Amino acid sequence: MISQCPFTKLVEDTMIEVRENSSELSVENKYKRRINDMYVRYIPGKYAFDFLKSSSSVTISAAYSTGTLSGTIATANITGASTVWTTGMTGWKLKISGNDEIYTFTYGSGTTATVSPVLTATIAASTSYILFQDTYSMASDFDRDMLVLPPGFFYDYGGSKVPLNPSFTKEWYKQWTTSSTTLPANYRFFGRDSTNLYWQVQFTPPITAAKKISYEYIPQLTELSEYTTGTCATTAGDETVTGTGTDFLNNVSAGDAFRMDSVVNDWYLVSSVTDALHLELTAKYPASKTTAAYTISEVPKYPIALHLALFYGGCALSSQDQDNGAAAKTWLALLEGIVTDYRKIENKFKYGRQKMGVKDLYRR
Repeated sequence: MISQCPFTKLVEDTMIEVRENSSELSVENKYKRRINDMYVRYIPGKYAFDFLKSSSSVTISAAYSTGTLSGTIATANITGASTVWTTGMTGWKLKISGNDEIYTFTYGSGTTATVSPVLTATIAASTSYILFQDTYSMASDFDRDMLVLPPGFFYDYGGSKVPLNPSFTKEWYKQWTTSSTTLPANYRFFGRDSTNLYWQVQFTPPITAAKKISYEYIPQLTELSEYTTGTCATTAGDETVTGTGTDFLNNVSAGDAFRMDSVVNDWYLVSSVTDALHLELTAKYPASKTTAAYTISEVPKYPIALHLALFYGGCALSSQDQDNGAAAKTWLALLEGIVTDYRKIENKFKYGRQKMGVKDLYRR
């Protein structure tokens, strides 16, 4: 037996608790959806737990202003002098001295390019300019920033981590500038890119040398699932599970939970996957089971202390569906109690007799 609550167990326990223990696929799918709603949306959407945090970085490119350029009004073509433009600059923003328009730059060669929109004025020879990239894609699993908790976006400077200031629409337009400086100052989120639909972030002002910007964020969790294709057999006192008609390699990972369905609550963690037909458990299976139905279920990527919150949440949603408002309130209260107790532990760090809260870590 294991301490974790696999997805399948959470679903089955919720169905039993609210007295809808049906084998109908539509009913089972309804309860799977409820547990996943709690797991992927409700709890992560309401609480910024430390264990949910992930980290990544983007590197802001240095602005480019070498040489000069020229162009003719109402055309898209510009010509550089002493420029070394590169294909990687396509999509960058272009600000031309004496012209208030911000153009989108498309590389042609080291000395030729096109802009969008077309030039609003003739650009005389030897006009200075600045090319810069202010928009970058976030991590593919980015869900939301840690705006409410430090450190959010930051960079290393002089041995310290320097946070950037988050901006909202009104502040962004006050702070945004094309005048370059040595270090970035502000950021805001800016929709999704058109290629991968990743969330984007913008920085201001442009900087004179490339700078790595790190950030912490809450990632998107993927919904929990189970795998039941084929059949399995076990041998008493052996960690190996042998499948028939299975594809463990593409559907099972270390940390998933395994059971033979004839023993509903006897779960074992998967240690490793050998191939499509064999996997290893973290403990010896106690009995020999001939080829029969089995379930391999994902385990919530939550601390064990919060697994029960998913059960309570599933019961709350189900009670509400059954028009049992009193029961729904009770289950929600139990859920909040579990979360509150966990947060009390998460937000305290003991050093001897001293207790430190999260806010104390960021006092200056």
